Amino acid sequence: RVQTCALPISLREHRGRGVASALIGSVADACRAENLTNLALNVDSESQTGAQRLHLALGFTATRSTTTYSVTL
Repeated sequence: RVQTCALPISLREHRGRGVASALIGSVADACRAENLTNLALNVDSESQTGAQRLHLALGFTATRSTTTYSVTL
């Protein structure tokens, strides 16, 4: 079983304080308690926030990418 998680974006002035690591850790703990075997994050692969480094440091690996199509109305 897999749980997909969407994380809130942290404001620049709140980054680097360990909040995202703690949040992801808490979510992972809750998933383990429910006998889930995988946790997936949906993230912006072009984000310049450094979040990708965090995800890799926490053991996540990129497994798929998607393309979003949009149109201006």
